[in-house]
Amino acid sequence: MAFALLEKVFARAICSSYQNKDGICMVDESQREPSFEQFMIHLRQLGESNEAIAYADAYIAAHDGMFPIIEKHTAHFVCRASSNKTIALSAEWNGWTPQWSIMKSIGGGLQHYQHDFEMDARLDYRFVEISEPNMPSFCDPLNPRRGKSGFGDASELAMPEYQRPIVTVRDELVPQGTLTEGTIKSKALRQQRPYQVYLPHGYTEHGVPYPSIYFHDGYDYLTMGEVPTILDNLIAQGSLPPLVAVFVPPIERDREYNCSDVFTSFFCDELVPEMQSLYALDANPACHCVVGPSLGGLISLYMASRRPDTFRMLCAQSTATGSVYGVDKYDALTTFDASSRLPLRIALAIGSYESCFRTTELGTCWDLLTPVRELRDKVVEHDYPYYYHEEHQSHSWGLWRDTLADALIYLFEEQ
Repeated sequence: MAFALLEKVFARAICSSYQNKDGICMVDESQREPSFEQFMIHLRQLGESNEAIAYADAYIAAHDGMFPIIEKHTAHFVCRASSNKTIALSAEWNGWTPQWSIMKSIGGGLQHYQHDFEMDARLDYRFVEISEPNMPSFCDPLNPRRGKSGFGDASELAMPEYQRPIVTVRDELVPQGTLTEGTIKSKALRQQRPYQVYLPHGYTEHGVPYPSIYFHDGYDYLTMGEVPTILDNLIAQGSLPPLVAVFVPPIERDREYNCSDVFTSFFCDELVPEMQSLYALDANPACHCVVGPSLGGLISLYMASRRPDTFRMLCAQSTATGSVYGVDKYDALTTFDASSRLPLRIALAIGSYESCFRTTELGTCWDLLTPVRELRDKVVEHDYPYYYHEEHQSHSWGLWRDTLADALIYLFEEQ
């Protein structure tokens, strides 16, 4: 019914302009389904009339579940809102700065914003009512896709050529590993710290000891990063050896992950030995990997470069490359530019939109992409074994989920 109304209204509009001398419409029926640009032009002509509202409703109903509308490289975002409201998009392509992406009224009770993207881009966004004092934000009601975040769900833009890696999707035919909870009493931190351990399907205390992975922001990797699913699938297809993974959440994240020697001592001198006493783990540091995103990537870089006696594989996703928040302690570019090469295998992943993953109070971009590329260049220059990958994404769990599998496959290929 929605398509019928849409075709009827649009056909009447275009046929009024393309008739022969006998008043017969010269536009073929196959061409009467409007492009979004054509829909928008006609909607503006109708203004805020009842006919405009009916036409807008018909278009939305006919494209249920298909928003934002994507035509070639252009994504069209639509929000039902009166023209006296100011709606904007807070998004990964604008550094979550809604003032840079303000929607415009197009009639029929709709507001619209458009932006061009790479055909394989995947990015998160939310609508923001910036005309309200507290600037409430909300997911796109017309878009059923959601991106996971530690700050709440966002709507997900997925361009036509984006493909979520199949290894991130649960396959009920694949044997599943098990998760076990535990705590460790840390002398270094003077507190109890929780953790969870992933044991692969068929784990046994006998036989060849297992390599291990330690995840910073561990509980987020379990939920938003889909790591148990990824490990199950990679192990089942033979892309990874059976391994044990340890997931550790931070408590004071900004302090612990900002190149803290106390936290590093807890990890390397307490947690790793404890895991080796509880599980059949290989004691060789070449079989130990540390993984983290963002600041978790920074502490992974720091731990591996300071303690290669414990970790000789590292994966840093969307990482800071030096200590932050006014702390002048560590610079990965200097560390990996040293003449003596560390015994490390390195995996780096970053989103191309992280050249402006956040904006500062002054409205300038906080750029993670450039320093990570510079770190890659240092790693290449000094002949480190490395893996590097960029996606048309940004600083999100979608990116970290999507890039983890290939990074781990590279790191463990010699195991």
